[in-house]
Amino acid sequence: MNLLPKHSTTAVGLATLALLLGAVATHAEGLAPYQARYGTTFKGISVGELELTLARQGTTDTWNYETRVFPSFLASIVVNPKSLEHSTFRTTSTGIEPLEYSATDGGSLLENQSTLHYDWTHGRVTGQSKGTPLDLALEPSITDPLSIRAAALVDLNAGRTPREYAMIDGHEIKHYVYRAQGTDRIKTAVGDLDTVVYTSEGKGAQGRGRSWKFWFAPTLHYLLVRAEQHEDNATRLTFMIRWVHWAEPEAPAKP
Repeated sequence: MNLLPKHSTTAVGLATLALLLGAVATHAEGLAPYQARYGTTFKGISVGELELTLARQGTTDTWNYETRVFPSFLASIVVNPKSLEHSTFRTTSTGIEPLEYSATDGGSLLENQSTLHYDWTHGRVTGQSKGTPLDLALEPSITDPLSIRAAALVDLNAGRTPREYAMIDGHEIKHYVYRAQGTDRIKTAVGDLDTVVYTSEGKGAQGRGRSWKFWFAPTLHYLLVRAEQHEDNATRLTFMIRWVHWAEPEAPAKP
């Protein structure tokens, strides 16, 4: 059972100021640091909570994105509460550039650990994926299972439409396509919100395999307020916002 909202079919247990103010307005206008908690259900059964934290490194255009799990008693049998996923990325004029990625299920088995280092000078990403060495050439819009979420968030806040992203999955690079589905007003624990809705699936999947549906709230810096994973025309995983704490004094507009 996987509590993390990622594309991969396997789990490890489970994104404004910069150096120059004008540069950040171009790169990620509206992006704001926060901590949010989501209630999680698996096939309609509550399995705990997921916490997302987006934090800026000082006044630079580099950000940290992190997920932690808080499984229910039954879910803790298969999901370690010490599971952790972390991504460091920087914003650019066209999106993001991941810098580091790590994931652990909280245990000691190497097969459940991943660490990636992106070398943009030499165009390589190296490290360990599920305990074995990895060395791949970088390609445009490259992400990992966590920074792909940050990529969509950054694009939305910069006024761009989420598009196709390349994602490292194990030792492969796969491509996922985001498609706009219109708008929807939904009830949440943080209020009734107008959202923009996107779906995401593997390129060429044509409805086969697992897909995702996301609800982003423009009045909350495009915060993800609901997410669903679908498989075989059924909802497999659901994440619903429970609360959000903003790290900066300027609160977002109320819905």
